[in-house]
Amino acid sequence: MFVSWRTWPIGFCILAAVSASVFVCLLASVFSPEETGDGRLGQAVEILLLTAVLWGMLGLLLLAGGLMGRMPRPAAIAAVVVLPVSGVAACVAEDAYSRNITGAIFFVVLLPLLIAFYAAWARFPRYHERLPPKATSLNTGIALGLVTAGAFLTGLN
Repeated sequence: MFVSWRTWPIGFCILAAVSASVFVCLLASVFSPEETGDGRLGQAVEILLLTAVLWGMLGLLLLAGGLMGRMPRPAAIAAVVVLPVSGVAACVAEDAYSRNITGAIFFVVLLPLLIAFYAAWARFPRYHERLPPKATSLNTGIALGLVTAGAFLTGLN
């Protein structure tokens, strides 16, 4: 069977690959703490910039998923609010991890994975039969809200 070039998600796959590489760089930076004062400040700026780039890439993935695939309108509207809030929550969790709260790394890892999952699900509508749009959007939104709230709560310690 011949598949048209227009149906191949080349752009989405490139965005996903770049996002994954930024995610790996972010995790490598978070997992290798500096001991000195200037080194810690430089690393904090590096982590902040990597987080901003990663969340920008995740935003592009969500945009591509919504435009090229199918995303429920309420979920797209909620993503405009939830994406930046979850980025701030990731920064809070990264800071908490730098203060030796080891459980905070769970939030740093899980937040981008949830967003990337939802973007990929939205981009590929053939998966909507097995993962219905309402249930997937609601469950992913609830999970993202709980993980975001958990990340903020770890920063309170």
